[in-house]
Amino acid sequence: TTLLDLRNKEKLRKLLADLVARRGVRVIFSTHDLDFAGLADRALVVDSGRIVHDSNPAEATRMYRELIMSDSS
Repeated sequence: TTLLDLRNKEKLRKLLADLVARRGVRVIFSTHDLDFAGLADRALVVDSGRIVHDSNPAEATRMYRELIMSDSS
């Protein structure tokens, strides 16, 4: 989703939702867009190539923010 404008981000969201709903496809995506990550059923937080958290998107986003903020100090 990097550098996608709102229109194209929404097109991508609809395409992924269609793949899941109508075709039964499982989708795996990687993003730093925390709003887009919120669309997932499950979210992994990766740090230095290792999975450091695995949960629902809201909890994973909270953990990601804590991780990033602790690195900036």
